[in-house]
Amino acid sequence: MARWIRSYWDEEDVTFYWEVGGDGWITRHVELAGSGLDPRAAVSLQEWMRELEAGRIQEYQAKYGFLADQPITQWDFPHEDLTREQYERVWLAAKRSLERDR
Repeated sequence: MARWIRSYWDEEDVTFYWEVGGDGWITRHVELAGSGLDPRAAVSLQEWMRELEAGRIQEYQAKYGFLADQPITQWDFPHEDLTREQYERVWLAAKRSLERDR
């Protein structure tokens, strides 16, 4: 079962939003930077795999960012649970912004 979480990293002033699968691996990821919450990433595992297979992964990563390389269960900083609806609002806004800007 998926869950949706948010975490803030004050050293970089970045807010992270993750959709996490039942196995602890990230299936979607959003990064918002600074007090303006400017989108830096909105990456999906499903899209990432499709673009990798098509030979377009570098273009995808340049536009939408990178996926986490380890399960969330191995990360040791605080997380806040979100509803799916809260996550979806952030995901859609970040995705639209990155599609416009890049």
